[in-house]
Amino acid sequence: MPCENEWRIFGPPGTGKTTWLARQIRHAAARYSPDNVLAASFTKVAALELRGRDLPIPSDRVGTLHSICYHALGGHLPIAETKPWIESWNEAQPGFALSGATSESDVDEPFGDERVGEREGDRLLRLANVYRARLLPEEHWPMMAVRAFWRRWCDWKTEHGLIDFTDMIERALQEIPVAPGDPRVGCFDEVQDFTALELSVCRQWAGHMEYVLLVGDDDQSIFSFKGCDARAFLEPPIPDERKIPLKQSYRVPAVIHRLASRWISGVSRRERKIYQPRDADGEVTRMPDDVAWGNAEAVVDRLLVDYDRYDDTASAHKFFLLTSCAYMLRDLQDALRQAGVPFHNPFRRKRRDWNPLWSGGRDRLSILDRLMAYLRPLSTIWGRDARMWTVEDVQAWLPLLRSEGVLQRGAKMAVARMDKETRERTVTLDELEQWFDPPALAASMQGSVTWLLGHALSDAAQKLRYPAQILKRFGGRVLREPPKVVIGTIHSTKGAECDEAWLFPDLSPSGAEEWEQSVEGRDAIIRQFYVGMTRARERLVLCAPNTRNCVEL
Repeated sequence: MPCENEWRIFGPPGTGKTTWLARQIRHAAARYSPDNVLAASFTKVAALELRGRDLPIPSDRVGTLHSICYHALGGHLPIAETKPWIESWNEAQPGFALSGATSESDVDEPFGDERVGEREGDRLLRLANVYRARLLPEEHWPMMAVRAFWRRWCDWKTEHGLIDFTDMIERALQEIPVAPGDPRVGCFDEVQDFTALELSVCRQWAGHMEYVLLVGDDDQSIFSFKGCDARAFLEPPIPDERKIPLKQSYRVPAVIHRLASRWISGVSRRERKIYQPRDADGEVTRMPDDVAWGNAEAVVDRLLVDYDRYDDTASAHKFFLLTSCAYMLRDLQDALRQAGVPFHNPFRRKRRDWNPLWSGGRDRLSILDRLMAYLRPLSTIWGRDARMWTVEDVQAWLPLLRSEGVLQRGAKMAVARMDKETRERTVTLDELEQWFDPPALAASMQGSVTWLLGHALSDAAQKLRYPAQILKRFGGRVLREPPKVVIGTIHSTKGAECDEAWLFPDLSPSGAEEWEQSVEGRDAIIRQFYVGMTRARERLVLCAPNTRNCVEL
């Protein structure tokens, strides 16, 4: 329905949407009072970023739309998509069992022909949620299997008094006509990723507000496979005077901007907008035919040419390796490991294959945490922070070792049982002599990684080889810095930026089918690669296609 107090703010890549929105929130809070402003986003990351801007509004007035709706509904209803309830569902409905995977896996595989760990129940629930997100009445759902699943799912939720994630929005639309706290101003971020259902809630609430700001970029609407549709942001029409373009990019340089602008012009329906590059030329490099994701060693060899130019980690030069689907990253992961190049994906921490050096903190130690604890006495690794092992250090790395020929009888148990209060205490030489055989103690105190690998349990030795290879190639200080290489799907890095984006043009077979046969699918893929291009601040590297299922960038 038309919304006479709706303003649409279009922010292309790198134009500072969050900064602009935070400024408007401050102005609204000053004019109407902090309690009269509501700010909602699509993702937790964006909500946290807004909260980090020191906004003058109460913390419960900033969050994801889902969290705001959930708390408006009382905040006490148990959620169906949590581990205990999924186990209960699987026991009751084994034919429609769910894997319990997070929605992140869907984000990473938009057109994938495989969804890692997905079960039939996951697929049916995902499709039901897409239909719900698009406000499609159940009688018009095209698949009988989805309807059959959905009826059992609804009966089970009712029996146990549960709600699912989409219920949070549906019930808010039905039961919460006015935004929580009856604010006078609503500010909604990442609106291009809202579904028609979610935008219906926003616009219903807007009817009771002085004005509402919808901030987003239809060109970056890339979650159509989850039910999102850029048209929900662009419709209904509003006067041009209530459209505000953020014109200046502070990220994308001229050469990359020209390529990206030409590419995105292929979308069938979009808001045309003034968009200017930052004051720098930038660079677009096209790789030869052998530099494709299926020839990962060639990719890594080329990457290392640039990587070595920025060997000083203080320069923080960041590389993104981006594909359309997660399965295309497997060979690249293996090649990076073999070459001893550290990589991660800080935007998808739950994907352990993308974060092999993940640090788990005090209670969940990673293999890197354990190795670094072992190396703690070495100044070549730790510099001024080098010191003798504490009890906590030994508790971290001792479990990596085989007992035979290394440890005295009962050593592991004795170390594990040491009180928490003593963890920060430096171990004594007498204690070490009680735990280790003399040759093992001498070798370990020298910090020999070769010795550690040779005496580690087989599973631990396998995990240690990758950080050991990094140590051999780059030295220990690299292990103390965030990796400069980020691998992931384009979807996983949306909203982030890098110095160099290495973009692979391949599609999965189903993605290629979408590209050829569907205007909607083609538009989604154009937007997806536009997002990939515009992550780069300095250089865009266009890699060669691995198969004929690809786009021509």
